[in-house]
This record gives sequence, structure tokens and C-alpha cells, in this order.
Amino acid sequence: MRALLAGVIGLGYLVLSAACGDDGGESGLPSNSSIATATKAAANTTPVPRTPSTAGTAGGPEPILAKPAAQFSLLLSDLKDGSYKVHEPNTYIVNAARFSLLGQFSSGINAAALIQSWKFVEGWNVQYDPQGLLAAVATGSYYLTLETYLFEGTDGAKSAYQSFETQYSSVPGSTREATAPLANQSSGWSYISGTVGRSDLANVFHRFLFRRGNMVAVVQTNGAGPFMTIDIARNYAVIIDEEALGKRPANLPTPIATRASAVPTQ
Repeated sequence: MRALLAGVIGLGYLVLSAACGDDGGESGLPSNSSIATATKAAANTTPVPRTPSTAGTAGGPEPILAKPAAQFSLLLSDLKDGSYKVHEPNTYIVNAARFSLLGQFSSGINAAALIQSWKFVEGWNVQYDPQGLLAAVATGSYYLTLETYLFEGTDGAKSAYQSFETQYSSVPGSTREATAPLANQSSGWSYISGTVGRSDLANVFHRFLFRRGNMVAVVQTNGAGPFMTIDIARNYAVIIDEEALGKRPANLPTPIATRASAVPTQ
């Protein structure tokens, strides 16, 4: 598996493609039969009916959450049973050095000074891949990436949230989606980048961004256009927000072995 940034890091959308074995052959791309099936489905499929995501708490408390940031995320048990797996290279703790590599710092901004002014504490990134990879995406599955970032107080989190919004709105082709509000601040975004593998299905990213107290979180889905809406990402965001509010257990994931060199030092 390899993960490529969409053009440049500044785009902020993680483009995913397969490079390891599945039923698509050596390349890991969908097989010819999968492509034929997906193309036929695309020709005969209308966009999925949108069931608006309206659950969760809009507004409300602004808690000061303590690290580790990984406890405010999703576990495999929160996803479709047996349908996903952890993508270990993109699962790691985010320290200040790694945080500085994000898109909002790609325009000559002094990332270290800004991160210090926000009083960044820690973050967590986890990626879940569908079983079957792109072949599964062509029939309705999707990649899921979750990011949670903690700051000492709400002021820093508010500034970081605004920076994320500015980044997403400045990406050519990025569209702001109409979503029900969640937490203290929230917004939804979408972006189309080519097609899924060798199929004719649009490769679509949806991102739901929200702030709860001193935490900023991002839920990203990456799937085939006919099957995806922003509401899928928002529904996962509701789970993270309920963990932050103490409405459901905030559990740490099983430790994932990560190469030390993969995590920049401060």
C-alpha cells in the first residue's frame, strides 16, 4: 500500500492507492472483472439517497480534554465488523514536528511559532482500509482517516480550527458541504480527484471538521462518487464527539507498531 499526497501537501487530501496484493493482481488495482462490474454499476446507479446526519450535540460544553489524543478516535469495533483493517504506516502519534507538515503551514508560514502560539499538545492519526482495497471501493466501501488534535485551551483550538477551514476552502475544486452543526464548531468539505483505479467511478473525498473544547478533529472518507456523501463522515464524527463529552467510553486502541523513523522528533 502506498499513500500519495494529492498534488502537494497543501491540498490536505490524502490520495490512496493500492500497491499490495488483493484480487486485483500484482498492481493491487481492481481486476478487469471488478472494473467491468463497477463501470456497469456506475452507468446504472443513481447517487445514493442522502439520509442527513443529524445526530449529536450542536453547541454545548467546551471541555478541556487530556491526552492521549488517541482515546478520542474510532476503533475497528466501531466500523463494519470484519470489513476494515488498520493501515499501520498511516497510524501514529502526532507531535509538533509532524503537525508542522500539515497543509496550512505550506505557504511560508512559521509553523513552529504558530503551533507554539496555539499551545499544541498532541495529536493522533489513524487510517482504516477496506478489505479488498480499491476493488472494494469500486463496489461501495471506502478508506477512512481520523485525525484528532489537542491543545492546552480552547483559544488555541479555535485558531487551529480556523486554519484548517482556511486550508480546505483555498484548495481549487474543494466544495463546502451543507451539514447539520456538531460540537462547538463544524463544517463539511468534498473534493474530487480522478477516478477509482481503472474504473469510471469518480474518486471522492469528504472531510468533516469539528471542534469540541480544546480538541479539533477531522474525519475523512475516500470512496466512489455514487456511494458517498458527507453524512458518512459526520456520523463517525458524532462518535468522536460523544467520546469527548463522556457519553460513550473513550478507549485507547491496541498499540500499533510504528517505525521510530516514521515519527519526526520535536
